[in-house]
This record gives sequence, C-alpha cells and structure tokens, in this order.
Amino acid sequence: MLYRFADCVLDTQLYTLERAGQRTRPAPKVFEVLCYLIEHRDRVVSKQELCDQVWEGLAISDATLESCLRAVRTAIGDSGQAQRIIQTQRGYGYRFVADVTGETSGSGTAEVSSASPGSLAPL
Repeated sequence: MLYRFADCVLDTQLYTLERAGQRTRPAPKVFEVLCYLIEHRDRVVSKQELCDQVWEGLAISDATLESCLRAVRTAIGDSGQAQRIIQTQRGYGYRFVADVTGETSGSGTAEVSSASPGSLAPL
C-alpha cells in the first residue's frame, strides 16, 4: 500500500518513505509508529496504546516514545511546533491529521480522508 500525504509517500511493502523526492528507509519503530498513526487517524491514539502495539510486551519510557515521535516528525517534515501532520493531544496521545490518499499496486488511487476509519484496507 502507498500512502500519500503532504509531500510524502509511505510504501508499506518496500518499507520506504519518500519525502520531496528523497527516498529513505526509516528505522523500524519509526516506520511502525507512522503506519499505526495513519491507520488509526480517525481518532486520538493514546501513548499507552501506541506503546502496547509498537513495543508489544516491552516496557519503554516516555522519553523513548517521545524520541521516536520526534524522529517520525523529522522524517515527514513536521515539527512539534507546527503539528500540521501529527498533532499531540496533551494528556491523551497523538493523532495523524493530514489528508491521506491510499493506493494499492496496479489498482489506481482511492481518496481516503482523515475522517474515514478503516479506509486504509487494500482496495
């Protein structure tokens, strides 16, 4: 699946992120956090849920999670100040707020808005 948002393309099959024409391979946890936030963008994802899903069975510190979120924001060209792609809901968690377009290989493009839950399933 390809997810297009802002000036980024996230490829979940090749595990790559392209931003402004530059393709990179994010660290595994950075990639997983970004995917999880995109897939659950219809709601705020709590810090606890993010930790449980991405670091399954491991206890991590708030600093580790915040460091990973900072790396995600850097990779996609967002910042803790701007929050135009990922918003922090203080005391609750995080929400992916940018408009997203999803595309599967060879089947065209499907518009998926940031308010449509479950719309990231392959077409």
